[in-house]
Amino acid sequence: MFVGFVIYGNVLLAVGKFGDKIKYFIANLVYLLFAVLIVSPFAIFAFMEDWRLAFNNDNAYMVFFLLCYVFCLIPGGIFFKKKYIKNLQAIGFFKSSM
Repeated sequence: MFVGFVIYGNVLLAVGKFGDKIKYFIANLVYLLFAVLIVSPFAIFAFMEDWRLAFNNDNAYMVFFLLCYVFCLIPGGIFFKKKYIKNLQAIGFFKSSM
């Protein structure tokens, strides 16, 4: 997931050089791909019957899976915020409304 955050930030920085309409169109496509990457670990429920049965039988498996997933996302999100947010705000992404 960390690599996904890095690729997402670099692609948005590269796309920021285009005109406004093209920039936002491509950025939305990249966002959709990134959202699919973020949600993809949950596809395990659709393709692996053993995991689904384990989660249905004991909630501890699901809690452990979700905690590991969240702890996997945190470093990438922090790195993305520290390295990319300021530059992306300067080129028009992630504008603060406050």
